Amino acid sequence: AMLSGRVHLVQAISGYGLTVLLDHGRGWQTVYAHLQTADVRPGELVQAGERIGRVGRSGSASTDHLHVELRRLQGRQAYALDLAPLLLAP
Repeated sequence: AMLSGRVHLVQAISGYGLTVLLDHGRGWQTVYAHLQTADVRPGELVQAGERIGRVGRSGSASTDHLHVELRRLQGRQAYALDLAPLLLAP
């Protein structure tokens, strides 16, 4: 987990495959998709850095990889943030 939070969902989702969704409070969520296995259950508290599953190729993935989203909730709508500037910063 990149941030501490509570497991909101562990479920196979069309296209995403096995997915873990963490709720970090104040409208922030992270999504981890295409997992091979999940090591957490809904309602569980996890700490930043804790393993929540194993990378896989579930859903529409053709190779092993991890799909990660940082989302901000506004009402009932979730908006994914573009993490590229954070990952590519010098």
